[in-house]
Amino acid sequence: MKAILIPFLSLLIPFTPQSAFAQSEPELKLESVVIVSRHGVRAPTKATQLMQDVTPDAWPTWPVKLGWLTPRGGELIAYLGHYQRQRLVADGLLAKKGCPQSGQVAIIADVDERTRKTGEAFAAGLAPDCAITVHTQADTSSPDPLFNPLKTGVCQLDNANVTDAILSRAGGSIADFTGHRQTAFRELERVLNFPQSNLCLNREKQDKSCSLTQALPSELK
Repeated sequence: MKAILIPFLSLLIPFTPQSAFAQSEPELKLESVVIVSRHGVRAPTKATQLMQDVTPDAWPTWPVKLGWLTPRGGELIAYLGHYQRQRLVADGLLAKKGCPQSGQVAIIADVDERTRKTGEAFAAGLAPDCAITVHTQADTSSPDPLFNPLKTGVCQLDNANVTDAILSRAGGSIADFTGHRQTAFRELERVLNFPQSNLCLNREKQDKSCSLTQALPSELK
């Protein structure tokens, strides 16, 4: 998972004033915050033939390379950083003015451009004109175990347990899960102009019905 971690001070307090023990314990004081976030708005990570086949229309032209954070994405993340600054000031964790003290804020980002730039944009919104370093693994060409524990072999998942968990959340089967969301798929077909797409027209030539869920059935591998 791509993420940014922003721990303040050194300790995350895992309970809140609404804790079952709040009445008998001294009033709790928030000492630190950890924020886990995905990257901001990015361009698609790849351009596939399927993307061309599902719509007769041209896809938007992105102002950045595939997978990179967009200017708008960076702008929105900066707004998020500004909001979090206000929240942390209100909670007494950051001063209202000036830069955070050394060691008070840490930002850790995955190696991809979009995650590194997201960290930089967040820092710019959180503390404008302050030299907050975005920490990233030195080797940006290899997966970071912190964010990619499966890919790097740090841990493994049991396939049978994972499959059971997914099917349980899906209501028993992927087909049922898809079937309960036909309204959303119809809207997606409308946005894509799917009935006029090459994929749909080719299915009709073969006397096959045309819908996204029939042309591209969901499956669990």
